[in-house]
Amino acid sequence: MFLVGAHNCKAATVGFANKSDFRFSLHQRPVTTLPALAGGAQPDIVLAMIVVYIPPNEFLTSRLKLRPSATSDAEAIFEAYATDPQVTRYLSWHPHTVLQDTLEFLARCDRARAVGTDFAYVIEDREEGSILGMTEVRVQEHAVEYAYVLRRDRWGQGIMTEALSALATNALAHPAIWRVYALCDTENPASARVMVKIGMVHEGVRRRHAVYPNLSSEPRDGLVYAKVR
Repeated sequence: MFLVGAHNCKAATVGFANKSDFRFSLHQRPVTTLPALAGGAQPDIVLAMIVVYIPPNEFLTSRLKLRPSATSDAEAIFEAYATDPQVTRYLSWHPHTVLQDTLEFLARCDRARAVGTDFAYVIEDREEGSILGMTEVRVQEHAVEYAYVLRRDRWGQGIMTEALSALATNALAHPAIWRVYALCDTENPASARVMVKIGMVHEGVRRRHAVYPNLSSEPRDGLVYAKVR
């Protein structure tokens, strides 16, 4: 999912919903090939401890709450932006025409979260409790990719900048993550501005990056922005 138009960077006050806001997941994996130890000995199997980034269950900023999406959000998302052709112009899916489309999308988000690589969050207004959009955190070993969408009546208010700033700050504070990045269509400058405002740098163009069906049936070029430590 890619955003159409969130502007005006505002400083985000980042908080977390509980003490497990920053988690380390330790997985044991057998390693059978290691450099020879002193004296030429080499163990048959050594357990390597690998630190894996798992984003917090919730994020709180000065104006926003980010929480895991659920199928119970379908009606609110359908009414807020999923049917809007202007919002979906630069997205990887057509505007939803029936509520079932949104339910199926959220069910896919649930399955991806269960696998442990893609984490979809609903973005809520902390005061109103209304759903403003969504973002997805895609964990890729030492890097994290972000995708995002925002309802049209909240464009230009710094909402997505605030949300992504919290996400990126948390990821880059983790020892396993060295890079956060996002992409957008070459004709979507509003989305690119969000990336710049959270400190990402334009790295180049990924040719034939993705199909945006509301623009063309052919893969289109994408702008790549990243922040590293």
